[in-house]
Amino acid sequence: KGNLLPEYEFKIIHKSGDERWVQFRNVLIRDLNENPVAIEGIGTDITELKQVEMALAKQNERLDELVAERTSKLQIVSEALGEEKERYRLIFNTAPIGIFHYNSDGVVTECNQVCFEMIGASREKLIGLNIFEIVKNEDLIKAVKNSLSGKTVHTQGAYTSVTGGRKFYAMADFAPVMPAGEKFQGGICVVRDITANIQAKKALAKSEKKYRTILESIEDGYYELDLFGSFTFYNDAMCRILGYERDAMAETGIRQVMDAENSHKIFQIFDMFQQTDNEAKSFDGEIMRKDGSRRFVEASVS
Repeated sequence: KGNLLPEYEFKIIHKSGDERWVQFRNVLIRDLNENPVAIEGIGTDITELKQVEMALAKQNERLDELVAERTSKLQIVSEALGEEKERYRLIFNTAPIGIFHYNSDGVVTECNQVCFEMIGASREKLIGLNIFEIVKNEDLIKAVKNSLSGKTVHTQGAYTSVTGGRKFYAMADFAPVMPAGEKFQGGICVVRDITANIQAKKALAKSEKKYRTILESIEDGYYELDLFGSFTFYNDAMCRILGYERDAMAETGIRQVMDAENSHKIFQIFDMFQQTDNEAKSFDGEIMRKDGSRRFVEASVS
């Protein structure tokens, strides 16, 4: 009918009984009259990527909940400093995120227990610490200065505690403390340890890099096409087979490397996939190299 999902993912049961995730990328091939005649597609085992992705999604979901909770509590904290000090004190001591106060000189005046544990230092070392004199992190110093000028600041990045030596990734919000009807009192910071989230993202990036490295190291040609039949990804082996430089491949499509007869043959295979969802098929055909020479190839199309 001419309607085709360019990409989709689903679970399968492996012969071993294990669940696997696979990804299919499809291209609808049309004849000269724009009638759909074939589907060209590539299937990839993305189980490892999917597992990391699901773990990351779960952590992001939890992180979003904590950020929403933190933002809500930050507003409550600012108001509580003036009219509801007892209520704020309860939140301050029981909140699952780090909270600390600093005066207009940048001196830490109070921290909750979560903050002590996150920094890895004792109360004696943190209370009275002058952020501008002791802390080495420029982003933290800038955030504190901006909050003391009346701005609300959000920052995120790597941090090393100068009092406890602990290294971690943090997400923090800084805000001025100006209770209604009172003078400016300093600032407050609500901070969250996001080390686990950052590590999950790095694991996902490493897995994707591993996948690409494998494709670049194999001797067989590998390629992916977009909906127009142009090459969107290809390894070095595919460039060698077709005789193109890597940059030139980006401007080349499947129709430039196959004559009408072979194009029709492979389009028929793609059309069969669209109609029956069959497994990968072998294809024996002829390709045209950049220099005009022809080569016979055997390919597995999926």
